Amino acid sequence: PEPALGGRSRTVVLVCASREPEHADETVGSLRFGEDCRLVERSGATDQISKSVRSTIAAIDAEVQEIEALIKKKEHWATRTTKKTLTVSAMDSGGAVLDENEVMALGGKGSVLFGRDEGDSAQLEAAAQVTGSFLTGAEAERARMEALLDKRRRLLGKGV
Repeated sequence: PEPALGGRSRTVVLVCASREPEHADETVGSLRFGEDCRLVERSGATDQISKSVRSTIAAIDAEVQEIEALIKKKEHWATRTTKKTLTVSAMDSGGAVLDENEVMALGGKGSVLFGRDEGDSAQLEAAAQVTGSFLTGAEAERARMEALLDKRRRLLGKGV
C-alpha cells in the first residue's frame, strides 16, 4: 500500500472551530486533531520513489552516459558563411528639408521634414556576409539525449 501523505505532495489540514458553548466538545476535539497533524513528518523523498522508477532512471542515466561519449567522438566544430543580398530603397525622391527655426518640445531648434516618396526612388542592392562557428556531426544523438532527459524529469515529477 502507498502512504497517504507520501510523494511530492503537500498536505493541508483545515480545522473549523466555533465559539458557541454548545459546540465546545467538538471544537476542542478538532483543535487536538489539528495539533496532532502538525506533528506529522514525512520521510525523505528518495524513499517515495518506487523500485521500477528507480531502475528506469538508472537505465536512462546509463544510456545518457553512452550517448555523451558518442557525442564527444562524433561532434566537431564547423564554420559556415552565409551571404544575403537585399534590395533597399535609396529614398532619393521626395527629398528632405531642414527647418532650423522650429523649436522642439524638449528644447532646442531644428527639425527634418521628409517629402513623400512617390515610389520612383532608386532600388539598390546591399550584400551582407556573416561567418559563424557551430557544432555538428551528432544531431541525432543530441535529440535522443534530450528526449531521455525529458523522460527522466517527468519520472521524477520535475516537469518538462
